[in-house]
Amino acid sequence: MRAFVLIELLVVIVLIAALISMTLYFRWDETEQKLNRELIRSEATKTLMLMRMDDPNPERGIWEWEDENGEVWIMFRQGTSVHNVGDIELP
Repeated sequence: MRAFVLIELLVVIVLIAALISMTLYFRWDETEQKLNRELIRSEATKTLMLMRMDDPNPERGIWEWEDENGEVWIMFRQGTSVHNVGDIELP
């Protein structure tokens, strides 16, 4: 009977440890993705601001830049915010 209780306790401890490690892994993975996204957004902002200084009046009213992943980033003439073309919702 005592051996069964010890095995049961060991199983519970292993399950709790597995749950904690999975939670930490998924949080770390999400944090890494957010950090990568912010680094790309920062690079896009820097590049588009430099393009804006070089050409203050673009023909179409926007500045475009494509990153190494093939995502297109734009900045409109009216503001300074940077948008990913895939994130823009059209009416």
